[in-house]
Amino acid sequence: TLGRVYTNLGKEAAAIDLNTHTIVARWPNGCKKSRGDALDEQKGFLFVSCSEGKAIVFDLNHSNAQLSSLVTGPGVDVISYNTSLSHLYFTGSKNATISVIGVTSHGQLSLLGVGKAANRAHCVVGDDQNNMWVCDPLHGQLLRYKDTFPAVK
Repeated sequence: TLGRVYTNLGKEAAAIDLNTHTIVARWPNGCKKSRGDALDEQKGFLFVSCSEGKAIVFDLNHSNAQLSSLVTGPGVDVISYNTSLSHLYFTGSKNATISVIGVTSHGQLSLLGVGKAANRAHCVVGDDQNNMWVCDPLHGQLLRYKDTFPAVK
């Protein structure tokens, strides 16, 4: 993962070398339409979100193998990952939800909980205080939710 950035190209994920600015790897991401991504650099996991509400985790240290996937709510866009808790955060803009997904050290995903979020909320970011900040585009504000789920091992 060092020296690379990752992105989605429709139905593929891609690794881009930071020095040469060239794509050095491409692989199917399993999405009908890919949206956001997040990275656990320490574990070598790339998380991809699909607009249909699917989370997928790839092992960057082992030929980008898909480790697991999980379906949440539709309308996922920008996602976030909390490395200290091993929690992945997803919003579902079509059903106004926020999902907290646990990620094991082997890359297995499990749904820890789902809460109500703002209508059309399409983005979330976590901070180092275990807060989840969710956009509320209809009211021009950010909403703060506390992640109270235990860390995943």
